[in-house]
Amino acid sequence: MQNFPFLTRKMLTFEHSATFQLRLSVQSTAVTTLLITGATRAGLFTLTHITGATGAEEVELFSLTDAPIWISVINTQEETIEGMVFARVALVINENRLHALVAGYVDLGRPLTWPVTQNERSIGHIGELVTITGADPAAGAEISVTVPDNFYWKIMSVRLTLVTDATAANRRVHLVINNGTIDMIDILTGTNQTASLTRNHNIYADLTFGSTSEDDDYQASFPANFYLPPGFILKTQTTNLAAGDNYGAPLIYVERFLTLSI
Repeated sequence: MQNFPFLTRKMLTFEHSATFQLRLSVQSTAVTTLLITGATRAGLFTLTHITGATGAEEVELFSLTDAPIWISVINTQEETIEGMVFARVALVINENRLHALVAGYVDLGRPLTWPVTQNERSIGHIGELVTITGADPAAGAEISVTVPDNFYWKIMSVRLTLVTDATAANRRVHLVINNGTIDMIDILTGTNQTASLTRNHNIYADLTFGSTSEDDDYQASFPANFYLPPGFILKTQTTNLAAGDNYGAPLIYVERFLTLSI
C-alpha cells in the first residue's frame, strides 16, 4: 500500500500537526441521506449527511485521520431524480480548503466518485422537471409569480385560465417577463377574449406557429432556452380587465436548476 501514488500524512513535513477534513457542500430540493464512503491509509470510513429541501447551501465538515485515497458520494433516496441534489466535496488540511475532489448532481443511479470513474447516463443532463402552481388571484387582479431564491427556471410552458364577467369589452392577455425592475418581454396570447367566457391561454417554448386559437384554448409561443434567475417575475397585463374578471391559479412547467454557491 505504501508504494501507491496517493497522499498520506507521512509525506508531509508537518505530519504531526496536520488535521484532515472533508468539506461537504450540498444544495437540495428534497430531504435525502447522503453517504460519503471512502478509505484512508488507516482504513474504510462512512460519513452521513441528511439534506434539507429548500435549495439553500448546507455545509458540514468531517474529520479524517489521514488524506483520503478515494471517496464516493451516494444518494440513498429512491425518490430523488437528477437535478434535485447537488453536492461538492473538498479536502481541507489545517482548516484550509486545498483541493476540490468532486462536484455534481447526485441521485440514486449516479454517485459521485474521486478519483473520477466513468459514470455516464443514457441521456444528457437535465434539470428537475417541476410544475409550479402560482397563487390564485382575486377577481379583478393580475397574475404574478416570482422565481424564488436558490433557483433558475427554464420555462417550458405556461397555462393561464381567465373567466370574464358580463362587462362588454375585449380583453387581451399579455404574459410579461420582468427582471424585478423593468418589463423585458411581452407575449400576446391568442386573440381577444370577450365577455362571459372561460378561456385557457397556453404559452409554449420553441413553437413556431405564433398566436392561434381553437375552441376554449388560445395558443402562443416564446423563445426556447429562456432561463429566469431568482427575482424575475412572470405576470399578466390584461387589456380592459374588468373588476369581475377572474384568473385561476397559473400552471408553469419548468426545468429547475439550483443556483450554486461558490
